[in-house]
Amino acid sequence: MTTVVIPLTSAWSDGDSTKWPVTGAGGDGFQVWLPDLYLKTLAQTWMRDRGEAEEGKEYVLESLPVGYQVFGKPRDRASNVGSGRVDKYLHGHPSGRSFNAPTQFYLHFLHLMSSGTQPCACRICALGQSRRTTNQARSAATEEPSNLHRTLGELEQADYISQDIMEPQSPTWQANRQSLRTELAKSVNQPSFVPRKGEIVLFYVLGPPNCEVTADRRGPTHTFRFFDVVARQYLGYPDWEAGIVVHVPNRDYTVHDLFNMQTPNEEQFKVVPYLGPNGDPDRLLPDETVNVSLHQIRPFTFTTELMTNIAVGDYDPSIWLALDVLSSFALVDKNRVEGHWPTASVYCGAAWVGAELLVLGDAVRFWGHDGQVKMLVVEKIELKLTDLVAGLEGTPSEIWFSGRAYSQHPTSFSPEAVSAEENMTTMPKGSQKYTWYPMHDTNVLYRANVNNVIGRCYEADAVILWLAALPDVVYGAATVAQAREDRASNDTRKPEGQQWFFADDRLQQLNVTATKLFGMEEPNPRSASGLWEQFVASSSAEGTSVPIQANTAQMTVGESSNSTNVQVVIN
Repeated sequence: MTTVVIPLTSAWSDGDSTKWPVTGAGGDGFQVWLPDLYLKTLAQTWMRDRGEAEEGKEYVLESLPVGYQVFGKPRDRASNVGSGRVDKYLHGHPSGRSFNAPTQFYLHFLHLMSSGTQPCACRICALGQSRRTTNQARSAATEEPSNLHRTLGELEQADYISQDIMEPQSPTWQANRQSLRTELAKSVNQPSFVPRKGEIVLFYVLGPPNCEVTADRRGPTHTFRFFDVVARQYLGYPDWEAGIVVHVPNRDYTVHDLFNMQTPNEEQFKVVPYLGPNGDPDRLLPDETVNVSLHQIRPFTFTTELMTNIAVGDYDPSIWLALDVLSSFALVDKNRVEGHWPTASVYCGAAWVGAELLVLGDAVRFWGHDGQVKMLVVEKIELKLTDLVAGLEGTPSEIWFSGRAYSQHPTSFSPEAVSAEENMTTMPKGSQKYTWYPMHDTNVLYRANVNNVIGRCYEADAVILWLAALPDVVYGAATVAQAREDRASNDTRKPEGQQWFFADDRLQQLNVTATKLFGMEEPNPRSASGLWEQFVASSSAEGTSVPIQANTAQMTVGESSNSTNVQVVIN
């Protein structure tokens, strides 16, 4: 095999060495890495696309464009155990973001070789324009800004506004919103343990006959393995994967369905293994979805509990990729705006937080200031815009969940637990059969910042069956906490210094397209609530107690030291 060195056709580069990571003792584990893989892959692809590649010849670039360098970094503390693996990244893009594969850098490389005359379509440059482009596309299609954007524009002119986000002249818009709200209501009315469309879950495909996954208590620590209910013996361990739920059977569920091993095909869930938040959103997904029964599915946040026996280096790759998306969120059904310029609150019907969809009326778990896990019956989901600027782009914001808060232990407000009758008749399904103590009076709402939100509260009966443990709401908290601390930096879409990635919708949050995931066309630009919402519509740390003002029945804003500011672009 003859090696041919290919010269760069342009000396122009936007590479910036000041964007390289710090190496050595003061760095974060990065070290300069040989660029061999990039030099070979880029040259081979470039020569092939130019029609100049010849049989028997191997091509390699003379160098990377000026200002670009490959750096290696050992896997993080969790995934590095026993693996010795090093992740390689190409740094130097003026945005400060990095490429994690030569194929991702190739489009930007072509842009550089054109001396900047050819528009760049790489994922990083596209990300910087995606939200603005989305707004422009919607404006071009409708000849007017989006509803929320228009309403906030009115706030700038009027100084104060309090109104619903509406498009009364569009029957299609109204129908889509009604269908969406019907689907959200259906989700809340189902048991909390039923996976929702679009959620990331743990699942296994194959297992021995007559077996369920349950806790094996025979060792010093509990492990979760197959148990043959006929032979009454423990067998091997399930091969857990992480996937996106793309189909939920249209039926009602009870806790008995959690261990129903005789599920007909038409009542099975459809799941697609997850490919992660980075890379081309139109990349190829598995050829077929996987059909699994409810008894083969667990909440993704149960990863820590269910995989105690498995070395972290042996996790299925889909699980590591799914952990990377737990520091992201997207708002659903933005329906009302209130505020005095330059601040405003946008109220929503639901929110995607990491792996789960959280809806008004859900029982949601969160960390209190004492580090204990509490429960909130959600009545409001609020996007608080704290410093709107002309053009309405890039404003700092906070996400708050407000409602009735409860503890599993006596509180200073109430040493008496909620009665059994009240628990079963007024509390959300997911919070029933636990012992709850109110944390505040009924005339105030308690609010928790998205930083402290863990996920849904699951029925006590389901938790006992899944984990063979007493119903304590700490389940899943370890997975979420570790992922947000150790894996957050792996989602390269987040702006520098930001803890969260704020997506326009669930499709962007998961980094997939409707076409690839569902075989459907991209939704109409006039969608009122985003791509994922239109798809759904077309398918059948401690917060602060704040008083409710009787004259407006709206929550006044309190203070919290545990809030997170994120930069958003208003759609």
